[in-house]
Amino acid sequence: MCQLAAGVYLIDPGLVGRLSVSGVYLVMGERAALVDVGPTKRAVAIPERLRDLGVDAGKLAYIVLTHIHADHAGAAGYLSQLYPEARVVVHQAGARHLIDPSKLIEGTRAVYGDEGEEHYGPIMAVRSERVMAMTGGEVIDLGGGRRLRVIDTPGHSAHHLSFYDEWTRGIFIGDSMGAYQCGLDPVVPGSTPPLFDVFAAVSSLRKMASFAPQRFYYAHGGLRENVDGVPERVVDAILTWAELVRQAMRDDPSPAGVIPLLHARATEQLRSAASACGIAAPTSDDIPLSLAGLMGFFDKFGLDVDLTSLRGANGNG
Repeated sequence: MCQLAAGVYLIDPGLVGRLSVSGVYLVMGERAALVDVGPTKRAVAIPERLRDLGVDAGKLAYIVLTHIHADHAGAAGYLSQLYPEARVVVHQAGARHLIDPSKLIEGTRAVYGDEGEEHYGPIMAVRSERVMAMTGGEVIDLGGGRRLRVIDTPGHSAHHLSFYDEWTRGIFIGDSMGAYQCGLDPVVPGSTPPLFDVFAAVSSLRKMASFAPQRFYYAHGGLRENVDGVPERVVDAILTWAELVRQAMRDDPSPAGVIPLLHARATEQLRSAASACGIAAPTSDDIPLSLAGLMGFFDKFGLDVDLTSLRGANGNG
């Protein structure tokens, strides 16, 4: 647990491994908000960490979710029972899946198999009256002049939100920019299946850049400062790998043909980038999922979909 900026704490950095989970942030004003809560299995430690920071059941006002994937929101139902005053903030498109998590459980099982359920723990329902469904543009007031601005940032999923903290000029970005590893930009972005959308992702990245942020709070990787130009570099990574996936699918449209080939290429690029920075190459176990997400995009939109208008700064190149 550590303080990253004024009133912003990373109270759980998540796990590093094949099924890594998101970090859990606490934002403190007169009232407090948790940003993403990870899976139930890991969230059992959260109450003790909140008590250490003086946050009791009455002070935690919000459980704020960037999106409803189990590694980010799996513990929302569990924690809502422990903190009866906290409202659960979620994108309007994901709200019903918190109230009835059956499809969320089914989707988690489809992506990760039985290992995912064992790793994440149970996903419990959130009572409907506790849910605050948002679409972007709203403001979450934590008191004392601290406010989080809600930004609609689809791409990684259709129900993805990000949150701009006015005090620190930082954005809690969830999975909208992939993972942050050892100071490296993503080799392959967080284009996880089943609903990754290249068009929406690029638009969301440029929307976040328009806030002129000074820092990003990554769900996977923690704080990143000196972020000028980062969103556009992520755009470039998305479009570059989309074209590589497109070409590979023209030769062989099967995941068995595309993913091993490009996984090897991405892993080598990651090693080279890490070596240039003088660091050990971080884990690359999320690369196959990112490639599968890009394949799903082309399955939906077709291999001839035109992405050229997305190239260039602010889409005007």
